[in-house]
Amino acid sequence: MFGRKGIKPEPKPIATLADANEAQGFIATAEHAHAAGELFFELCYQQMAQNGDSVGIENFIGLLASAGGVTCIATSLIEWDFVRMHPHSGDPVLEQVVGGKTFYCGDLPTRYLYESELSLLNVALQYAMKHGAPIRHDFLHEPIGRAMESVGTPHFGIPRLTAEQTPDASPLELAKVAWPQAEHTFDSAKLALEYRPAAMGFAIGKAIDTAAGTLDPLPLAQIAVEHAVPMSMVDPAQFWDDLQTLKANAA
Repeated sequence: MFGRKGIKPEPKPIATLADANEAQGFIATAEHAHAAGELFFELCYQQMAQNGDSVGIENFIGLLASAGGVTCIATSLIEWDFVRMHPHSGDPVLEQVVGGKTFYCGDLPTRYLYESELSLLNVALQYAMKHGAPIRHDFLHEPIGRAMESVGTPHFGIPRLTAEQTPDASPLELAKVAWPQAEHTFDSAKLALEYRPAAMGFAIGKAIDTAAGTLDPLPLAQIAVEHAVPMSMVDPAQFWDDLQTLKANAA
């Protein structure tokens, strides 16, 4: 006569980045990051080639790398929200405000930019090395040092490249276009947050693969570094409205 209602289990508390991924059904594998990165490569390539024009490889790698840099700091700040609640060593995220603008550095951004096996540049530069680019262990030292020294100055984010290598827009302008699209693509693909820098590395790597048959891979690697490094230090909140507008239009 009387039924017994099932008791719903208490929702699992979200205390780590892994918990957040699980709650949203995100997939945390290198294989899925590779697939998502190649998907984003194809989407960007189709957009740039839609008018029948050839896609300039300098612009394309600059676009992907600029978005990749922002992906590193955006992921770092999300993870920092969890890390700060627990004991931690080192300086996971350091914040500096200059001229009303916020810039970041620290262990987490560094890990996602180049230190871990599946970091943005560690993934991307492997492709350039595969095609013979003589990349040494100190390849990143000068661009990173220069970006940190120029924070808050007019020189920040200006790539040190030849005129032939320099894309038509600044890293900040390219990131404004591409990072919201990357986040929307990765959300749709259910890619785990901590694998998104790697996905951008795979996208850059595919661009290098595509062009390396006819172009020297070393300048392509330099374009990627010169765009990704400063953009890994900027405040992703400045692109947030663009991301929300993109999601609203896609709904």
